[in-house]
Amino acid sequence: FSSSDRAERERAVRFSFQTIEYAARIGAPRVVLHLGRAPLMDYTDLLVRMAAEGGLHSRKYVEAKLKCVRERESLASQALRWARECLEQVADHAAQHGIVLGVESRHKFETIDNRKAQVICFSFLIQHCALTFGTL
Repeated sequence: FSSSDRAERERAVRFSFQTIEYAARIGAPRVVLHLGRAPLMDYTDLLVRMAAEGGLHSRKYVEAKLKCVRERESLASQALRWARECLEQVADHAAQHGIVLGVESRHKFETIDNRKAQVICFSFLIQHCALTFGTL
C-alpha cells in the first residue's frame, strides 16, 4: 500500500480485494493487512549483523540505527498517505463483504512505524468505517 509505484499500489488493492472475497466465501471473519514499508535500504540486516558480531552497544550501531529511524521518518509521510488511500478502498470492499480488517506491523526497521500506522488506522476508523475494523 505504501509503494511509490501507483501500479504496485493498485495491484496490492486488487490482491486485497481478492483476499477479502475469498475470506467471505470460506466464512473467515477477518483479513489482516500490512501497510508496507518506507522506501529505504535494508537496515535491519545490517543492524542484526552488527549486533551478532558484538556491536549492539557500539557507537557505530547506535549511529546506524539513528540514521535508519531518521530516514524512515523523513520518507514515511508520503508512504502513509498512499497507504491510507489504499486502505479506504479496501475497507469499503471489506465492509461490503462483512469482513473485519486488522492491520499488522512487522519487525523490520524499514516497515512503517507501528505508532504511525496506528494513528492512520484510528483516524481512518473515526472518519470512515467504525464497523469495518475490530480486534483480532
